Amino acid sequence: MKIVRKTKNSNFWRETKEEGAKRYVTGDGWHHSFLAHYALLPLAISLRNPWDTATSLNNLALLYMVQGCYTEAESLFRRSLSIQEEQLDANHPDTATSLNNLASLYVEQGRYEEAEPLYRQAAMICQASLGTEHLVTQQVFKNYIVFLARLLTNGDVQALLQRLPQHEQDDL
Repeated sequence: MKIVRKTKNSNFWRETKEEGAKRYVTGDGWHHSFLAHYALLPLAISLRNPWDTATSLNNLALLYMVQGCYTEAESLFRRSLSIQEEQLDANHPDTATSLNNLASLYVEQGRYEEAEPLYRQAAMICQASLGTEHLVTQQVFKNYIVFLARLLTNGDVQALLQRLPQHEQDDL
């Protein structure tokens, strides 16, 4: 990845975040994007841009999570979420992404009761703000469904769907 100097008014952070999201979903070198955010975190803080700082904290937390450093990851996820709720909105798609990521951390730790409401809230925010066809919405719903299937049916998504009334299955 090239190191590019951009001004505060550039789309660099948004583009880097979107590229990282695409790579995360496809599994194609996503960790490089997070390492770039880690390296640029001091710049985000020095620019005093809360959105950039929250994004970098969230991405660094993901890196810690992958490495098994759960205490550090949780602290950073919570800081990122707090900034996003304060600066953006509790119903912003980026807030939903942070909720989803914190829920994923809790699942990794076996903290299922704490994960479920976060997944549910993230799914509701994404559906309301982005629509059902958006890539982020679909990923958040997938994470939530896989979580529920794992929790309720030992990972059998079909068995989970069979538990739903027929009219709800038709909506899926």
